[in-house]
Amino acid sequence: MEKAIKNINAERIVVGILLNHPSWLIELNGLMKPEYFWAKGHRMLFYIVFKLLEEGVESIDSMAILARAEKIQKATDVINENGGIEYIEELRILSEDYKLDDLKMYAQDVTTASFKRDSLIMQENVAKQLVDNPDMTYSDVVMLLQEKQAGLVNRYSHSGGLKFLNDVFDVVWGEVESNWNERGYAGLPPKWELVRRFFTYLNGELIVIGARAKYGKSNFAINETHHLAVENNVPVGYFDTEMKTRTFLTRIVAIDSGVPAEMILNGTYRNDVDMIMQVEASKERVRKAPILHKYDAHWDKAKISHEAKLLKMRHNIGFLIWDYIKIKEVGSTGTKEHNELGNWTIFLKDLAGDLDIPVLTFAQLSPHERRLADSDKINRYCSTVAYLLPKSSEEISRDFGAENGGTDFLFVDYNRNGSTMSDPAKGVNFFYDRETLRMEQASYQVLVDEYQ
Repeated sequence: MEKAIKNINAERIVVGILLNHPSWLIELNGLMKPEYFWAKGHRMLFYIVFKLLEEGVESIDSMAILARAEKIQKATDVINENGGIEYIEELRILSEDYKLDDLKMYAQDVTTASFKRDSLIMQENVAKQLVDNPDMTYSDVVMLLQEKQAGLVNRYSHSGGLKFLNDVFDVVWGEVESNWNERGYAGLPPKWELVRRFFTYLNGELIVIGARAKYGKSNFAINETHHLAVENNVPVGYFDTEMKTRTFLTRIVAIDSGVPAEMILNGTYRNDVDMIMQVEASKERVRKAPILHKYDAHWDKAKISHEAKLLKMRHNIGFLIWDYIKIKEVGSTGTKEHNELGNWTIFLKDLAGDLDIPVLTFAQLSPHERRLADSDKINRYCSTVAYLLPKSSEEISRDFGAENGGTDFLFVDYNRNGSTMSDPAKGVNFFYDRETLRMEQASYQVLVDEYQ
């Protein structure tokens, strides 16, 4: 009976769309599994597309499908029995005009048909048990039905079904322990020791740093990338709205080598033997670091989500930087700036949760501002809000000059996972070398004891 419940047309369209757009598979968020397909050929093609995507193949043609099939027992025979290359190309042509929304709709149709087939199989199994066990009581039958139905629903539920804490306790506690380290803090450490007393980068959490235009947002991000990826070998995904990869590479080599970025950019460092040696050594260190940098002047939320999921699938990134939240044409839509910032923080917090990694992003302050507009709304959705700010001449003098107390400071305004700071004119003092782009903790720190 279950054989009558199938949607071959939906299966054909789903496989065809994925042949044309394999990376769209990740947008199904686990909705589809190979066993949901009725036709063996479709089941095998779906599985091969998934494996090729996982292995980083960007363009999937018929030859790539057949080559990958050779690594799977009997896969080539299954594909050939279902039309071989000609059928693959037929599916591709059939679905070349379909969109992502079409994929989601037809994938749901395939899943529904599979769920119905399995429901009938479950009912047949229940009927057999009732016939084979005539002494079952009313309560036994109710229990049997509940168990079978719950098991079926959980198999098709993306969340895996609700479970008591006791059932997942050991697994979840293992996740807690995985954040521990011998230095006494959880999660990934910020570069600066004093900052770690206030926040670290925890999986699923969003950290927002506010700063004024052209004032250190990207350099803060690159310093953290260098610290995590180059010094600690953590795979970092860096999505950039302003710096092309050549600029990013110049800056991170400057941070690593201590050679001024301008001299690397124009090549004048080659007049100094010591600088040549420093840059060459840094090039090798940075080359080996697990950094995935991508520049795009036209990022949107869908593209960020898509690319981040690909990086997580293919390279298991442990940290994501979005540089940075830009609010465009706010007035034309009637949306206030703080609402748009709020929308971005919701999106990025959800993304951090979906990927189960920390996300660091930046927002631009207006000139002379020391807090984001309506920051209370942003605080609802992120884990930490801090501000990277220049010190006034009075503040520099108060902290015994730029050489001792630095020229900049980081103020932690809101923190769900740790302490905050009480005085918005004081924070962790930084010395920012604008030639080598290095941000270092200043030797003099205001009210360190108070922070403790």
